[in-house]
Amino acid sequence: MYELARIAADADLPDGPFKGVPFLMKDTLAVYAGVPLTNGSRFFKDFVPDHDSEMAKRFKAAGVIVVGETDTPEFGPVPFSEPELFGPTRNPWDVSRTPLAMPPVAVGELQGKRSQVMAMKLLGRLNAGG
Repeated sequence: MYELARIAADADLPDGPFKGVPFLMKDTLAVYAGVPLTNGSRFFKDFVPDHDSEMAKRFKAAGVIVVGETDTPEFGPVPFSEPELFGPTRNPWDVSRTPLAMPPVAVGELQGKRSQVMAMKLLGRLNAGG
């Protein structure tokens, strides 16, 4: 996705509310054309969609630059990322722990709030601590 992100950054971005903000998508449900979508499953390890999902289209229209994907539990039903395909996701400050993941059901509701917090933090208007 790095090369796709570079291309997007060099192109004219839409004048959306998050124009130029780097963004990570979860490797489930958010279908991004040309990028493997595994859903954390070995069954989908070779699946590469040829189109964007509505969610990816809206992210792009908002002006974000998708720079990568985050790991997901297999098919996303549990709040921790320990898929067999890539192995467990570890907390970078304490590798004995796994960070809490957001189940896909909550993504639609909370993604907007996360994006707002990220944008406010980048603009220096929020001291979110970490």
